[in-house]
Amino acid sequence: METWLVYIDDKTHAQQQITPLLIHGAAIQWVLVGCPPRLTRHAGKWLTQKAIQRWRRQWTQDNLQPIQNLLCQRGDKVTIQVAHGPLVEMTRLMQQEWGPLRVLDARRPRLGQDLPPATPNQERSPASPWMVPGSVACMGTLMTLAAD
Repeated sequence: METWLVYIDDKTHAQQQITPLLIHGAAIQWVLVGCPPRLTRHAGKWLTQKAIQRWRRQWTQDNLQPIQNLLCQRGDKVTIQVAHGPLVEMTRLMQQEWGPLRVLDARRPRLGQDLPPATPNQERSPASPWMVPGSVACMGTLMTLAAD
């Protein structure tokens, strides 16, 4: 049985990534890893570590439940876990636990934000040559205004 490790931070984006993989008829073992968003500094200041862990588990369960139901309807085995620490390290630990894995990074890309890699050899998408940092654009605008 083939085993897939899937990192998820957005359920709709993840479903779009997983659905094409369901065409094959063979049963698959799925390890779904929820990557909950970080709490803001202000919210995290008032919560205990236990409350933060409970919130992370609840977020993962709520967001991965529809995907789990979809996969279980096919007869696949599904395990849900919460991400902790660097994903490269978590992938290494999962490979030790589950054996050979196929890793799918189904996290939604964010504009202007590089996601940390999920595997040691994960390719980074090349930065667009048209992408200019905000400070450089602001300085150019200020220089143009000062020249007038």
